[in-house]
Amino acid sequence: GDGGREWRVTVWTSDIRGAGTDANVTIQVHGQRGNSTVLPLDNSIDNFEQGERDSFLLSLPDISPVIAITVAHDNTNPYPEWHLDRVQLEPTCPQLEPTSYVFPCNQWLSAATSTSIRIPA
Repeated sequence: GDGGREWRVTVWTSDIRGAGTDANVTIQVHGQRGNSTVLPLDNSIDNFEQGERDSFLLSLPDISPVIAITVAHDNTNPYPEWHLDRVQLEPTCPQLEPTSYVFPCNQWLSAATSTSIRIPA
C-alpha cells in the first residue's frame, strides 16, 4: 500500500459573536517527511457554527511526525469571517501512529487579516 493513515480532525469554532463561517474550509498537514494535499473539511451543510465542534476523517500520507497544519477558508458566502479556537489531529489507529496533536489558534481568519494560518505542533 501507500502507507496511508487515517486521522480524525476535530475543529472547534470559538463561542463568540459572529465566530461561525459559511466559507469553504481546508486543511493541509505538514510533516517532517512531506505535506498532505490541501484537503476540504466538509461533511454537512452547516459546519463551523459558533461554539460548535466538527469532526472529519482524513486519509493522510505517512509524513509523521506532524510539524504543523495550515487551515484556510476561501472567503466565500455572506459570512466568511471565522474565529477558530483550536484543531485536534488524532490517529484512528494508535498502534500505528501513537501521537495526537492539538493546534491552538484563538484568532480570526478573515480577509482583513488573513484567511489562512499555519499553526506549529
